[in-house]
Parts: sequence; structure tokens; C-alpha cells
Amino acid sequence: MSYVKPLRLYKKSLKWKSSKPGRLLCLDVNEKYVDLAVTDPENIVAVPLSCLHRQENNLDLIADKLQTLVSL
Repeated sequence: MSYVKPLRLYKKSLKWKSSKPGRLLCLDVNEKYVDLAVTDPENIVAVPLSCLHRQENNLDLIADKLQTLVSL
């Protein structure tokens, strides 16, 4: 998993469409929550997936949840 700037991600996604299909996991990280969304198979629309409450003591749980989603 890595952070990619939005414009760079868009440019990469144009190349991905022709080479290999897949979905993108979208993260919106703020002080209180980590919102998760996933794109449709064509990577046109993202739909909400989950909202995780963010606290100092549950960062490992958030990381585990993300790892599970990435491995699906």
C-alpha cells in the first residue's frame, strides 16, 4: 500500500485499464475517522465501504482491517 497523489493516480489508472483489471480502495483520513470506499470494476464510481473510528489505541485494528480488504 502506498500514497499516490491524485493526479498521478489518475494517470496511472488510465494505463491500468488496458493492462489489468482491478478496483481501487479509497481512504479519507481525518482526525476522527478513516472513511473507506471502493471503486466499481471499471474504476468510474467509488461507493462507501466502511467508516472506522480513529483513536490512538486502535490504529492496529485499522491497519488489520485495511490489510484484510487489500487481500480480498
